[in-house]
Amino acid sequence: MKNIIIDHHSEIRVISFVFFLSVFYILEIIFPFKSFLTFKMTRWVNNFSIFFINTILLKFIFPFLLITICIYVNEFNIGILNQFNLNIILSSILSILIFDLIIYFQHLVFHKNNFLWKIHRVHHSDIHLDITTGLRFHPLEILISLSIKTLFIILIGPPVIGYLLFEIILNSSSMFTHSNIKISRKIDKIISKVIITPNLHRIHHSIKKDDQLKNFGFNLILWDHIFKTYTNYPESNFSNLKVGVIELNKKNELWIHKLLIQPFKK
Repeated sequence: MKNIIIDHHSEIRVISFVFFLSVFYILEIIFPFKSFLTFKMTRWVNNFSIFFINTILLKFIFPFLLITICIYVNEFNIGILNQFNLNIILSSILSILIFDLIIYFQHLVFHKNNFLWKIHRVHHSDIHLDITTGLRFHPLEILISLSIKTLFIILIGPPVIGYLLFEIILNSSSMFTHSNIKISRKIDKIISKVIITPNLHRIHHSIKKDDQLKNFGFNLILWDHIFKTYTNYPESNFSNLKVGVIELNKKNELWIHKLLIQPFKK
């Protein structure tokens, strides 16, 4: 029965991933923020390659899938939320908020710690931003993130549906915030009161180090406001905004083998 439940959740995640990837890709074609052809195919091949490596890593090397852990945690009433008689809707909302906050702090720590920054820098060294950038994370970062999530699943005890929704929101937000979609300033001002938009996240990917320490949220903008890491640019500044890591903005740094060894280079 457990395997059936796990397979069912896996199907939902795959379907939602393909759906949002397709939607954001179509929007990038119809409403592109920037028309960049430089190294586009090279970037896509290597960004998707590192994504598939991470997918294999999750499937075979890291057997304790988070949904599986979530099921057991709930079965044995482990975790803070399982100590209260909360209905499924309230506990799911709380779980999504708590894990969104955890991802915010995880992201912040990856920037503040020198060793973790070298790992996270693989993500930041992309020379353009589009949906594939949201899939480009070093396998070590994925493993560290999985370990952190596992710890907090045990501590918090989120309902399975709540954690599943969080993962779907996180994955779709990662693609959306990195997407090459042009959003009008008027619409951006409205939705950016609640969530991180591509405009706000482009600032975080700026080559300027001060900008890289702003807008850490992956989904909700709330945490950046609370912890004073929010910033925005005048509209005129976005057209000249350069992204990446200065010393790594080179064609020969785009290839998959360079991305994998990048954290270990001096």
